[in-house]
Amino acid sequence: MKKLGFVCLIACFTLNLHAQRNFVYTNDNVPGKNTVSAFTVNVDGSLSLIEGSPFATGGSGGGSDIDPESITTATEGQKNFLYAANNSDSTITGFFINRNTGGLEVVEGSPFPAGTANSRNTFSLAASPDGRFLFATDEVNTVIRAFNISPATGALSEVPGSPFSSGALTEGLKVTANGKFLVAGLKSANSVGVFSIGANGALTPVPGSPFAANGAAAAVDVNCAVNLAFVSSAGSSQIDVYAMAADGGLTPVAGSPLHRAAPARSMRSRLPPATRIF
Repeated sequence: MKKLGFVCLIACFTLNLHAQRNFVYTNDNVPGKNTVSAFTVNVDGSLSLIEGSPFATGGSGGGSDIDPESITTATEGQKNFLYAANNSDSTITGFFINRNTGGLEVVEGSPFPAGTANSRNTFSLAASPDGRFLFATDEVNTVIRAFNISPATGALSEVPGSPFSSGALTEGLKVTANGKFLVAGLKSANSVGVFSIGANGALTPVPGSPFAANGAAAAVDVNCAVNLAFVSSAGSSQIDVYAMAADGGLTPVAGSPLHRAAPARSMRSRLPPATRIF
């Protein structure tokens, strides 16, 4: 089932865009031999394919749908990395991003194991703002995996204690802009989970988590001020809006859930598949 993609996901990220060049990346989710396509954003907003694109991930794409949460970026110091999920074989491929050309170079050791192969997997990825951690989940398991990102190479290694129980089939991840919390759509429990992120990347549910949603929560976002959280549920025409407390707790705002103007499927069709802007 298609989900609504939140604009704030991009709005927060664009604070880190480099003025000279902007790039767009898509996880093509190709079964068998997955690829990532890379584009330069032209002055008029059009896209031009970067030389060498698409770039092979070395894994197998596919899954039950195409989801923009299956690709993300991480910046640590002067190095920029891109991570793409290979849904069918439950792996993650890392790439080094060339700041000047937008071209991609596979991180040594890719693709990295991230679960048990399942053709029905749909992965969700989220990186911490400081580029230290990558979080991953898929909608056919009840765990969230946390990885250290090597600042030197971009290689992934699971943090101690990973995977962490989410308590439900999970889809949709978002790390808050202050790096303190991970918000997750708990699809099979009609709720949203909030986890505090430890100094080593370990996840701990905040008091009161999980918080009830109006349906099968499958896409989540948090504003840049980290005082509002948003949840879109599969098959629902409503969006849950929560006030987010300093401890990560969620309280529905007055009038929540709110009706959106169009079904998620029609809104999503306007966007490129599995897109990430850099």
